[in-house]
Amino acid sequence: EGPPLKSNGQASSFTQIAVLTWRSLLVMSREWNYFWLRLLLCLLLMICIGTIFSRLGHSLSSIS
Repeated sequence: EGPPLKSNGQASSFTQIAVLTWRSLLVMSREWNYFWLRLLLCLLLMICIGTIFSRLGHSLSSIS
C-alpha cells in the first residue's frame, strides 16, 4: 500500500510519448549495432522511395 494516487492512473499523451522516446534512446545508446542497422534501413528506404517518385511530374495527369 502507498499514498493514494492524485489521478486515475492514466498518464497524459505527452508523458507517454516522452517516456517511450526516452526508453528508445536508452536502448539505442546501449546497442550501437541496432542504431546503425536502423539508420541504414531508413537510408535504404529513403533511396527506394525517392527513386520511385523521382520521375513523376507536378501535375495530376502524370500520376495516372
